[in-house]
Amino acid sequence: MNKEPKTLPQAIKIVVGKYGKDIVNDVRMVNIINDVVSLEDPNAVKSILRDCLRLGYGGKILAIKPHEDYHLKTKSLSKDIVDSHGYKEDLVQYVLESFVFGLGTSQQVPCLQNHKKQKTHKICQLISKDEEVILEDTKQINYEKGDQEDNETSIKDKIATIIGTIIGIVVTCIILSLPVLGIICLLNDQPLLGITLLPIGLLGYLFALNLMQKHETS
Repeated sequence: MNKEPKTLPQAIKIVVGKYGKDIVNDVRMVNIINDVVSLEDPNAVKSILRDCLRLGYGGKILAIKPHEDYHLKTKSLSKDIVDSHGYKEDLVQYVLESFVFGLGTSQQVPCLQNHKKQKTHKICQLISKDEEVILEDTKQINYEKGDQEDNETSIKDKIATIIGTIIGIVVTCIILSLPVLGIICLLNDQPLLGITLLPIGLLGYLFALNLMQKHETS
């Protein structure tokens, strides 16, 4: 006899309809499902189903009342199974919710693909958060790099200002010394050199005085 391919929630519903709800307390339910239908789900689902029945989780699902939030209950039971047996959480959740549907506690048919999508969505959310953190870190690095460049530019400007000031002082000293040198040349019988240096020095002195006044004004 060709067995009709079914998913686990459909298979449990068929077996419960034929043998009654108490069948979920019997570990032989796995063999009954194999006799009745051809299970389309991965082999891991069969292993989880067998352990759930062996450990009495079928009875725990049966005890859930229609008005209770079965999502919270199955998540709690799923965590226990995952922690003790190391199964994948999405597969365990799928098996437990298949019990819920098969027993008629909920009319929502669980889909293994939906669990995978939820898991993928969570991974995408984690990746998105990591990208945001990386982006913030990159921005922070750019800010710090910009501050460092500004500090380096400021230091260079200060050094240039100091050098310019020193050169200005030296040139000013030379210009201011020209009138004195001109007078000395006149007194030492060097009238030509003295006459040349004296007006140059006076003009330089006036020029330097004018620059100082402009600097004070600004």
